[in-house]
Amino acid sequence: MKILDPTLILCLNDRYGGVVGAFVTALDDVQEKKFQSASDHVESANYYAMNCEEAFASRNVKDDGISKGDNLVMYFSLSAGVIINVLGGN
Repeated sequence: MKILDPTLILCLNDRYGGVVGAFVTALDDVQEKKFQSASDHVESANYYAMNCEEAFASRNVKDDGISKGDNLVMYFSLSAGVIINVLGGN
């Protein structure tokens, strides 16, 4: 079972770029219990946060929307980190 509808993911991905893919992948990984320990959850959260930042950094060059991009990076990064650590349960 996937957490988000694939149609919604495609819609969001078209609007916000690769950050949505990274975020949803993190959620699916947690749901499928791919992590073995709490440290793995934290490491994965950091990895996806970095991907979020890179996705928006490249998008900001085209869109010149630095402040909007920075806010979204923070939102997705923190959300991914919190969900991975809370749902992980380790």
